[in-house]
Amino acid sequence: MMMTIRTSVLLLIGLQILAGNCLEEMISDDVAMIEMDGALDIALEGEESEFEGRKKREVLTDDNMNGENLEGDESDIHEREKRQVIRPPRPFPVYGSANLLNCGDRFYNPLYQYCCGERIYTRSVNDSCCCGTPYNSKTQICCKDKIYNRPAAGGRTSCCGSNLYDSRHGVCCDGQIRYVNTYGAACCGTNIYYYATQLCCNKRIQPRGSCRRCCGTTTYDYNTQICCNGYARPRGTNNACCGGTPYSTNRHICCNNKLILRVAGRAQSCCGTTVYDYTTQICCNNRVYARGTNNACCGRSLYNYNTQLCCRGRVIYKTTNSLACCGNSGYSYVRQICCGGVAYDKRNGNNRCCGYLAYNSNTHTCCNNFLVPIKPYQPLACCGLKTYNQFTSICCNNVVYSKYALNSCCGKTPYNYNTQLCCNRRVVTKGLSTSCCGNAPYNRGTHICCSGRVTPKTGDATSCCGTRPINYQTHLCCNNRVVPKPAPSSGCCCSTAFNYQTQICCGGKVYNKAQYDRCCYGSNRPYNSKTHLCCGGVTVYKGSSDRCCGSRSYNSKTQICCLNKVYTKGSNSRCCGARPYNPSTHVCCNNRLIASSTRKYCCNNALYDPNSQICCRGAVYTKSLYVCCAGFPVRYSGSNNRCCGTSTYNSVTHLCCNNRVVYKPSSSHTSCCGVIPYNYRTQVCCGGRVYTKGTRPARCCYGQRFYFTDTHQCCGFSVYLKSTYPSCCSGRPYRANQICCQHRIYTKNLAYRCCGSLLYNPTTRVCCNNNIYVSSTTGCCANIPYLKRTHKCVNNKIVRLH
Repeated sequence: MMMTIRTSVLLLIGLQILAGNCLEEMISDDVAMIEMDGALDIALEGEESEFEGRKKREVLTDDNMNGENLEGDESDIHEREKRQVIRPPRPFPVYGSANLLNCGDRFYNPLYQYCCGERIYTRSVNDSCCCGTPYNSKTQICCKDKIYNRPAAGGRTSCCGSNLYDSRHGVCCDGQIRYVNTYGAACCGTNIYYYATQLCCNKRIQPRGSCRRCCGTTTYDYNTQICCNGYARPRGTNNACCGGTPYSTNRHICCNNKLILRVAGRAQSCCGTTVYDYTTQICCNNRVYARGTNNACCGRSLYNYNTQLCCRGRVIYKTTNSLACCGNSGYSYVRQICCGGVAYDKRNGNNRCCGYLAYNSNTHTCCNNFLVPIKPYQPLACCGLKTYNQFTSICCNNVVYSKYALNSCCGKTPYNYNTQLCCNRRVVTKGLSTSCCGNAPYNRGTHICCSGRVTPKTGDATSCCGTRPINYQTHLCCNNRVVPKPAPSSGCCCSTAFNYQTQICCGGKVYNKAQYDRCCYGSNRPYNSKTHLCCGGVTVYKGSSDRCCGSRSYNSKTQICCLNKVYTKGSNSRCCGARPYNPSTHVCCNNRLIASSTRKYCCNNALYDPNSQICCRGAVYTKSLYVCCAGFPVRYSGSNNRCCGTSTYNSVTHLCCNNRVVYKPSSSHTSCCGVIPYNYRTQVCCGGRVYTKGTRPARCCYGQRFYFTDTHQCCGFSVYLKSTYPSCCSGRPYRANQICCQHRIYTKNLAYRCCGSLLYNPTTRVCCNNNIYVSSTTGCCANIPYLKRTHKCVNNKIVRLH
């Protein structure tokens, strides 16, 4: 029954995604979906029984191969784990290598089919559904229930309700299209505002003033005010809000909009509407408990994390050291894999997850939660529900293109970045342009882009202030206002310029450093650091004090501060929570003081001597008897002296390979190849298999294919003869009479050179920023092209000819 409900829900979600936005039509089909589940269970029944039989055969085969005779507790544990991996309910059936979904009362393969209006179509010209109508998503766009043709290259189409518009020239606000200059524009309710000069405060447009932010539908000065629940209040020493009331976090604590006075010397925090001491107590779902040993919260109750697991609010006892959470149940991470809260047996080759399914990554890959079969040793990546070779192709908008002509994506459109630019998802020809300014290309050597506007540079020291170019050597841009520099060492104080060598900026106001040399942040008040201290946003008289303790000052030579409370130092030089202590007579463990003059190390709430003891999972054990393996205490057995997973082994006679103990060969140069030991001086490990080197140098190609490096080379996950293909070009081999320019291969010509992915003749052409220009008219300056008749290059900078 649980399988029927779960499958029905996930099938409904899958159908909704593929069939478009017509949710109303799908809900009416619930009855047909539920009736279909009976047929689905029957279809799965044969596969389930086949899986159980295959699983039993594989378990017996594996045990016989390993020569293991599981006895006692290990046998019981293994039997329990075998029972746990009974085939779980799947989100959708899997036949062969494809995940099948339902369309009405039939199944279809989404790799080459799609469902539209309860009918199954083959993916050919049309590949998507617009509320019951098939359409081609590459050339068309669906807006609610209407289909439009996509414009020619360069257009940026978007939907506004059921209408289509070009987002370069308009903005969609609450279903209404506003045709405006879109750079720097955004929606404020149904209106347009420009965020460089305006603020949108709760759907109301306000001017962007100096040091101002939104508070409700109005603005406030954040240096002198604080905004609580949409109302501006005087800041003073307050730095936070408790509901609609401003307060200082140094003096009060806010618990569920209730202000409670802090007590100096206590580690206070909130648990619902009450305050508790987090050094001695623990809060679980608004309930306070005494903090014991090795305990933590699991929902509203406590559990011991040494002996128990908390799986989604459910407490489970640890029956084995390899038990972990999978959903709200436990599973063995050594023998199983957890996918979406469902445990699978690793013995079937399952080593990765695809949604709720486990799969073998040597035979399949996961694309958008669908399993797709793959060929071995191929550099494959996902493109929608298909795979492609990422060395030779690119994927744009779930469509595969050849990388040699189009080598990058501009939004959903492929383009060649050597000859084109991508400006705001719009493809434009490069020419002499090097960068984008909004939707327009420009040459950054001769022009500057200021808030979407291209203007010529006035000199070398040109920068922007809003939409205006300025000389940053003589002027400042303060809150989008151009102000002259009062001195070379100048800065902005909100909208005012000041000299930071003789003045300070505090709370948006300028003060003379001779009177005030620092700012007390929190209250934003200036003070003189020679006579006062800033403690918790409050300026206090210094006197003999040199440090702060909360909002008070103290002398660190004679006093000590523990959790905002001052104590006389004496022999107490350290803090344990809220209390000072003498480290020569006591040790602080989890904010608890324990008297000791010899043992200085903590193990949870106890002390131990690391010379004769170990600390493992919060408990103390004798070092000569136990070792801590993977966080679990394991008793030494004979000559076993090292950990392998949660067990021990003798490192002289055995190896630990993938948490499995195997016999060690006689050679001392031994390592692991999966679970197989091998001699790394005479052998090579490739894809879990061992090969003999002999006297020739050998390697592994991408961890999968063995080859000899003196006669072969590894290129694009494949091995080639060096005599035929001596070099590699981005995963493709090429011959001695060829040349590789980035991803493209050309026949070699001694007079030609590479310019990005193109060939050029350096006697008549110039290469600049991977683009080719006529050398008689165009020059290159610091990788930026320029026209020789109007500009020249001086010290790697482009300057205009006079």
